[in-house]
Amino acid sequence: MESMEESFPRGGLQKKAEGTAVKKRPREDDNLFSTRLEEVEEVKKKKQKDLSEKPKTLKPKKRVVSKDKDKGIDVLNYKSLHVGMLFLGCVKEAKDFELTVNLPYGLTGFVQATNICEAYTKLLNEQVEKDVPLEALSPLPNIYSPGMLVRCAVSSLETTSGGSQSIKLSLNPKLVNADLTPSSLQIGMFLSGCVSSIEDHGYLIDLGIGGNKAFLPRQKAQVYLNQTSKAASLCVGQYLNCVIDEKKNDGRIVRLSITQSDVAAAVATVEQKWTLNNLLPGLVVKAQIDKILPDGVILSFLSSYTGVVDFLHLESKKVASYQKNQTVKACILWIDRSSKTIRLTLHKSFLQPGSAVKQLTSDWIGTLHRRCTVNALYKNSGAVFQLDGETFGFAFNKNLSISKLKTPDKFQEGTVHTGRVVGFSPIDEILLLSFKGDVIGGLYLRLEDVQVGQILEGTVNSLTPLGMVVDITQHLNGLVPTLHLADVTLHQPEKKYALGSKIKCRVLSVVPSARKLILTRKKIMINSKLPILRTYHDATPGLITHGFIWSVKHCGCVIKFYNDVQGLALVHELSSVFISSPEEVFYKGQVVKVRVLECNPEKERMLLSFNIIGEEENEGKESEPSKKDTKNFERGKIVDVKIVRKSDDGLDVLILPEERPAFLPKTHLSDHIANCELLWHCLKAGDQVTGAMCLSTIQGKTILTKKPALISFMEKEPVVKDFSEIQIGMMFTGFVTNIMLFGVFVELPYGLVGLVPKSNISDKFVTNIHDHIAVGQTVVAKVTNLDEQKKRLLLTLKMSECAPDNRSAESFPRLRQCISEVQLARSLINRDGRLGDGENLYSLVPGKKLTVVVETVQEDDSVLFSVGQIAGAHKISATQHKDKAKSLVAGQKSKVVVLHVDFLKSHVHVSVDEILLRRLKDTVIEGTSHSAVVQHVAEEFAVVSLEDTAHLAAIPLTCHLNDTFRFDSEKLNFGQKILVTIKSARADEYGLFLALRHTTKAERPLCKAMTFVERKPTIGEVVTATVKCVKPTCVMVSVTDRLAGVIHASQILEDVPEGFLPTSKLRPKQTITCRVIGGRDVKTHRYLPITHPHLMESFLELSILPRLMDTKKRIPKLRPAKKYLPGVKVTCYVTKYNNEKQYLEVDVTPEMRGRVDQLLLSKSIKVVKRPEKHFKQGQALSATVVGTGLSPKTLSLSLIDTHTLTEGCVIIGCVKTVTPTSGLEISLPFGKTGKASLFHLGDCYAESSVKDFATGMFVRCYVLSVGKTIEVSLRNSRICPESVNDVTDKEISSVGSLKEGQLVAGFVESITDKGIFFRLSSSIVGRIQFKKDPQTYASYISEGTLLTVKILTIQEKKQRLELSLLPEDTEKPDIIPKSANLIPRTKNTFKRRRSDSESEAKIPKKKKKHQETKDDEDSGIEVYCRENETEHKKSNQKSDSGTKPPAPRLQVSSGFSWDVSLNNLKTSIAGGNESSSDSDEDEEEEQSKITKKDLQKTQIRKETPDPKQQPQSVHEFERLVITSPNISANWIQYIDFNLQATELEQARAVAERALQTIYFREEQEKLTVWAAMLNMENTFGTEATLQKVFERAIQYNDPLKAFQHLVDIYIKSEKFKEAENLLNTMVKRFRQEKSVWWKYATFLLKRGQSEDTHRLLQRALKCVPEKEHVDLISKFAQLEFRFGDVVRAKALFESTLSSYPKRTDLWSVYIDMMVKHGSQKEVRDIFERVIHLSLAPKRIKFFFKRYLEYERKDGSEKTVQAVKEKALKYVESKGSAK
Repeated sequence: MESMEESFPRGGLQKKAEGTAVKKRPREDDNLFSTRLEEVEEVKKKKQKDLSEKPKTLKPKKRVVSKDKDKGIDVLNYKSLHVGMLFLGCVKEAKDFELTVNLPYGLTGFVQATNICEAYTKLLNEQVEKDVPLEALSPLPNIYSPGMLVRCAVSSLETTSGGSQSIKLSLNPKLVNADLTPSSLQIGMFLSGCVSSIEDHGYLIDLGIGGNKAFLPRQKAQVYLNQTSKAASLCVGQYLNCVIDEKKNDGRIVRLSITQSDVAAAVATVEQKWTLNNLLPGLVVKAQIDKILPDGVILSFLSSYTGVVDFLHLESKKVASYQKNQTVKACILWIDRSSKTIRLTLHKSFLQPGSAVKQLTSDWIGTLHRRCTVNALYKNSGAVFQLDGETFGFAFNKNLSISKLKTPDKFQEGTVHTGRVVGFSPIDEILLLSFKGDVIGGLYLRLEDVQVGQILEGTVNSLTPLGMVVDITQHLNGLVPTLHLADVTLHQPEKKYALGSKIKCRVLSVVPSARKLILTRKKIMINSKLPILRTYHDATPGLITHGFIWSVKHCGCVIKFYNDVQGLALVHELSSVFISSPEEVFYKGQVVKVRVLECNPEKERMLLSFNIIGEEENEGKESEPSKKDTKNFERGKIVDVKIVRKSDDGLDVLILPEERPAFLPKTHLSDHIANCELLWHCLKAGDQVTGAMCLSTIQGKTILTKKPALISFMEKEPVVKDFSEIQIGMMFTGFVTNIMLFGVFVELPYGLVGLVPKSNISDKFVTNIHDHIAVGQTVVAKVTNLDEQKKRLLLTLKMSECAPDNRSAESFPRLRQCISEVQLARSLINRDGRLGDGENLYSLVPGKKLTVVVETVQEDDSVLFSVGQIAGAHKISATQHKDKAKSLVAGQKSKVVVLHVDFLKSHVHVSVDEILLRRLKDTVIEGTSHSAVVQHVAEEFAVVSLEDTAHLAAIPLTCHLNDTFRFDSEKLNFGQKILVTIKSARADEYGLFLALRHTTKAERPLCKAMTFVERKPTIGEVVTATVKCVKPTCVMVSVTDRLAGVIHASQILEDVPEGFLPTSKLRPKQTITCRVIGGRDVKTHRYLPITHPHLMESFLELSILPRLMDTKKRIPKLRPAKKYLPGVKVTCYVTKYNNEKQYLEVDVTPEMRGRVDQLLLSKSIKVVKRPEKHFKQGQALSATVVGTGLSPKTLSLSLIDTHTLTEGCVIIGCVKTVTPTSGLEISLPFGKTGKASLFHLGDCYAESSVKDFATGMFVRCYVLSVGKTIEVSLRNSRICPESVNDVTDKEISSVGSLKEGQLVAGFVESITDKGIFFRLSSSIVGRIQFKKDPQTYASYISEGTLLTVKILTIQEKKQRLELSLLPEDTEKPDIIPKSANLIPRTKNTFKRRRSDSESEAKIPKKKKKHQETKDDEDSGIEVYCRENETEHKKSNQKSDSGTKPPAPRLQVSSGFSWDVSLNNLKTSIAGGNESSSDSDEDEEEEQSKITKKDLQKTQIRKETPDPKQQPQSVHEFERLVITSPNISANWIQYIDFNLQATELEQARAVAERALQTIYFREEQEKLTVWAAMLNMENTFGTEATLQKVFERAIQYNDPLKAFQHLVDIYIKSEKFKEAENLLNTMVKRFRQEKSVWWKYATFLLKRGQSEDTHRLLQRALKCVPEKEHVDLISKFAQLEFRFGDVVRAKALFESTLSSYPKRTDLWSVYIDMMVKHGSQKEVRDIFERVIHLSLAPKRIKFFFKRYLEYERKDGSEKTVQAVKEKALKYVESKGSAK
């Protein structure tokens, strides 16, 4: 076997030269990859026969360097590279714009950012053009990590300016997969590609194959992201290993998978039809060994291809077992298609695609090894060396530094040499060595070897404008910047430094990643003996050091140190004398000595001082800042800290929130020494530690402790703080600081230190103090002697003097503390989930059953198990009794039970005991005693098994802090039987019960079901309790150690003022006397009878009410909900406000809860809008009972002194629906709904339009009537009559209150053939008669129109009113233009009717004469509607004869007109005439368009049946839809008719008929039917049927409208979760639609999710085109004004207007919003800003007009006059300018 080990590198094999011949195979005739190594001579048939009978193996024979070896496999080098070669590379380093890739044989290539993929290059170009960072462009370090395997192609071979050779690579799939075609793609192929774009349902992957599109589903990508714990999504340009999952259209479309399981299982097969031209590196193939060569093997794979595996890529552990015709798995390493060469590797790490290659730690690089033994020598390439038992290295010939003649003599196998590690080749998995003398003797091999602050010697190489280049070694140089050439500025440095001269420099900074080494030649810094500032953490307050001035400013000087650490010296710290102009005293580059005043390492800020008078250089620790910090130190204060850095002896931390530096020693992490090491190991920088205590200060640094025993002792009062207060016999808790031969020093609180002589350490004889005590151990010490003069203490630690009689009282809490710390450590270690979700070391708990494989069985019958199944475990062992040992053999599967897990050693202790493997029997009761068997002994506790139940329990090994030593006879041993008492019968997360061991058998007899009996408290009993915790609604108290209680807020005070918090009367640790009134279950909080068997495990319900403290009186029974009658006043206490269900949760009594609906919270709309801001938890409120709730112990309450709706009451309501023609539907308290007609929206109809109200708006209502329909009024004269002086439109209660000739306002009810029916109030309707057909004028008067009419006649008996709209009657402009030829009936029409013939003869004459005069009557004056003269025939003739032509309008060139509006802002002043004429024409066109639309609406309204005459049967509906098939309203009524008859399927059929029947041009009508179908399915159908209808609606309609309809339906039906999900989909699908983002924002704000709205705006700005950003922000700001935060809204407007100050539309909207929501001062400030902007005069005039209107309405005469004066000034300034 010796020759086997010598023939291959790293312990490989070598065979005879004549043994290389192999049998020819028939397929070799077609082999395209045959090389000269395969051309071997044939051997005799007999020898072939022998070889065929016996497998060929390598004979052990001593290796001989032969001629065949000279013709061995060549190792690739730079000269043999050429463009187009494909490699499998390993990412070494990722920079922002370049990747460094390791190639085989120690070669290194570089990939530029433009050679990743085309999509990534496009983003780069876009970023360069815009000069703005793109979010979609991820830096290369974020998507490429070291160790990642990539396929790459050689794109170019270059020689740099310095003469070095550079290999340029490309990852572009178009180069790597250039020879693949869509038709050649097969399912299961393993390819590589880059993400080209991110889509809604996945990603498009660039495979570089022309005519192919590859899609990666988002689900597959998410699985990959979860497995790799990477970012939330893939990024453009990210390299992926892919497997073809599905292909379509002959490979033109493929679906990919990148999951680790799919990629790892990818193997190239013959069925995938790989060819010579498209083979790729990284493919894993099943190959067969054809030949075994001295320096490698030849493989055949994929039936017809041959490749070579060189000596560097053989699996070292399997070299001896390789045989001819053996099947192996191999990975293609590189391919040269020009020479038909394929190289493969057999390394295990490459045989699983998608895995990363391990990286060598930087500690190896540069290390010197004295014993490098030659393992194998290859003349053509180099030599393999063995560094230790398992580590090998390789040195190329160029690094052997010898001549060819000396090679065999000097580097013979077995010779030992001294070499240096110069690198590591991850592809070859071997160290790279060098044996050159200059490399071995050199101090610095790379930049990482150079330390900041180090003094170096170098040679001047050159002088450049940037500074001086200094050569440190042949391959290492640095730069001395011009500023650092000397202590002063050099203008001619060439005179001081000659090229080639030797100089000394000091290292300022080292940046290995950027290959930068910065040096300084300043003598002061080179010769300085002061400490060096390398990091901000080194800058402790008071430190004195040297630095140089980087810049001089008026506020002070910026000082730089090493590693670009810098600080600021303020001007008052530059000198003891004030320096007014620092620029005149100091200069850039000047070296100064400074003292650190303050430093914040997190923010990298530091304050410095030049004042160091009277200070020594090494006395920075006692500086003023340190003393200041010491003053701030408060011993005994409990603080929270943040870990900054870990050291071997503790943790450097920052005390929060002031971030003051402190130190937490390792030994102070716990009272248990073993746990200290464990917790230190688990914690890391950045973690926060709570509950630490300030212990002392050492040299100005705060020392903290986390020892629970020490903290508990110092929290007790009083604590001795001075030596003079100490008395003999006092007991202290302290910790060991030092151990000497003569005794132990113990530090007590407040810095007191005492000595414990060796004789007083223990009651036992002390031989070695270290066996008893450890440094940092917590102890209890007793003072035995005092020396007041020398202030010395003598202490004792003997248990007989320091321990209490009942030691178990202390041991049990310590055990619980120990277990909880172990649990904390486990959670800290496993918080990043690095071991995955499967079975791992940190998921194991005692008692868990596992199935493991036996690895070995020791002689003492202990068993070792395989750790392969438990991730993270290094050892799994079990101990057995010799007499009860199970017969286990290696490889056998065995069931075990976990006993203990040692996280530090990763050791799992298990048991194979059959008893423990059985199913657990009886439950264990707390307080019972059991016989137990010791199963495992840990450092702090032992794990025992209860014999009768097989449960596991933990018992402490010590009974006191000072109990630290046990003789061997006293220690617990495996298998020992003991008696234990269960103290905690609840197995915590660690899986163990907690128990205590009996010291003697007589203490308590063994009993299987011995319960701990304690007298139960009874109802009415008075107990004494201690307040433990004060909560807003209750107070937690402790009655005994095992019994807790709770005092409800209602049981504290008799009379509670409203708004008061009763629990604030009590304080923690306060002792109170209370009375038991009941019990509450801990888990369910149910009230229990006092005789409940587990009352000791429940809370006691207590009371301290004075009236209940009299024990002679019985406790009153609980008052049931039925006893709380409506209208009764109760006091309740706020629990919380439920935002989702919109009610306030309160407590009335301990057992009675209450709910207050949002509308019953207050009579103030401000409070109802934001109840969570006005009600504090625990606050007392006075409420009125409304009724019982859903549950028997819940009341419905009211806070507005109203428990039912009555006429005349004023309440808060919420607008439910808005109907323009009828009014508002309002949600009222108590689940009622009311209606507010158009006549009750306000005291002035014109100012109180329906448009001013929106759904969800809160309004104050006055209840008019209560019945089947509740009528409410929003009139201020009703709600608050004392605040209203005059009512514009008074209420009309009856016809009798009206008078003929009276002018009244009202609303158009309807238009029929009989005339216009006009409603004057909710109950009074009048008629306006017209002679013409109503179809002619219906377009001018619509339902719900507000008009003023005159009462002509009143028929009080018949309740009839005849009204007039004529201008001469109403003195209002005519609403109908004369061009319409509509003549309302005049007063004469109400006289006796004429005969038919008479009317037929006369009426046309009137019409004719009227038509003749209509052109003359049009004055041309523009009003809302043109005036229409309605006089009689004679008056018309008179007016015609006397009519004069209208006077021309007054034209003012530079005057001021107050009738400017936004419609004419775009026209200039100079072109006023033209613009006005144009606008007139536009208005006429607009009027004609409106007329056509209105006529269409009138036609539809005519076809739509009167609601009062709706069909009542199927037959009538059928006739209706046949006559009017294109009107959606008819079909919806038909659908509703079927739904009311519970005929859901029939309703669906009608809806389908409607969609098929309605003409396809009527898109809006069809959309209305679709909306009705969605609403129907949402209400009556299922989620599945709704989704089906919705998918069809998207297909047949505008998708956006369909989405919006469904969102509205969800919101109205209060399905907020579904609405939010749908809105999320909408903003992804319609990301460029502003309306979608506005709708989402409205939804969030109405739900109170303001923070989500802020994030939504940021998302919207990234998706919506830039030209739409202003409108988008403006709308968001308006929504914030209406539903969100006014401050946030103003900030949005201000920031937008600062960027777009001339957007007058924004200013106008901003003013409108501020008028509604802001103060008068804020509104006036905005007006003042606008009118001073440099805008066009016409626009400024518009804002002046608005300013004046605002002041007239809300200001005073004084402010109105001020605005007029400002306007006049503006006009004068413009006139003077012209």
